[in-house]
Amino acid sequence: ELDRKIMEVNYFGAINLTKAVLPIMLAQKSGHLVAISSVVGKFGFPLRSAYSASKHALHGYFESVRAENQSQGLQ
Repeated sequence: ELDRKIMEVNYFGAINLTKAVLPIMLAQKSGHLVAISSVVGKFGFPLRSAYSASKHALHGYFESVRAENQSQGLQ
């Protein structure tokens, strides 16, 4: 239960917001997405597996969004 709550806040919260503003940015052909993460998003840390997983997921998601939309004016 706690793992799901952490993913809901740290991962799905950012994803839902991004999906809400991304169509507007694409229509304007400009915009910046800024994702706040943690060093734990790059390296695992003892006793922080769910938190670390949520931050790893953010890194993967936003790297993919950038690659998919960079040619359309997003950074």
